[in-house]
Amino acid sequence: MTESVTKPSLLAVGGLDPTGGAGLLLDAAAARHVGVHAAVVVAVVTVQDGGSFALARPEDPALVREAVDFVLRALPVGAVKIGALGSAGIVEALTEASQAPSFPPLVVDPVMRSTTGGVLLDREGVAALAARLLPRSALVTPNLAEAAILAGCEVGSVGQMEKAARRILELGAGAVLVKGGHLDGDEAVDVFVDRTGTVRVLRSPRLPVGKVRGTGCALASLVAALLAKGEPLEAAVERGRKLLLREMGRARRVGPGPLVLDFSGAPAEDE
Repeated sequence: MTESVTKPSLLAVGGLDPTGGAGLLLDAAAARHVGVHAAVVVAVVTVQDGGSFALARPEDPALVREAVDFVLRALPVGAVKIGALGSAGIVEALTEASQAPSFPPLVVDPVMRSTTGGVLLDREGVAALAARLLPRSALVTPNLAEAAILAGCEVGSVGQMEKAARRILELGAGAVLVKGGHLDGDEAVDVFVDRTGTVRVLRSPRLPVGKVRGTGCALASLVAALLAKGEPLEAAVERGRKLLLREMGRARRVGPGPLVLDFSGAPAEDE
């Protein structure tokens, strides 16, 4: 009989996409792909698919806080990944939870809108996120539009990505990864900055696969899951990007809209 080994866990708090192309179901798949157990807390329920968005309903902040606290007591959570939160009240609930001395490293993916335009965090929620939750984070992972809102500047080039990342760092984040997947060009470019003065422009050839849904969500989840396993932040960012690019090459058609990440292949550590 082999001795059982406690498996590290990732707690993902965010939106439930019933079609599984983004949000918590994708978070869980990404975590399992790198050998990490996934626990989830639903902050906002959505009705959407890859081509349309019907509605979003935030959950009760007290319920979200209670569920987060329960999971943290029950499981060996090595990192927490935040996605769509829906309301300022839920942002505040997560901020209060994160103030516990034992709270794990926090990766904030500041999701504000779906790819089809649905609002996933209201204006008051965005302000609360910037003022209250970002200063608690080990890493913030905005896309170009989210970085522009948080930094208060235009973000449409690599230079502007670095400028925005530095401004978001000033909000109190431990590190920032601006995701440049929507930039034009033959390369996928992300910009990483941290409080030690590190600035890295991460470039990869753009895959000829067309649009793939949930890539930003998956990248943040992969990095968070690798942090839960004990990998250093910068190494987790690099490996997370490589894993995402590989999985984009395996994306599949599932319903309307862009391709969907699958994550059903061999676990990453076995390849």
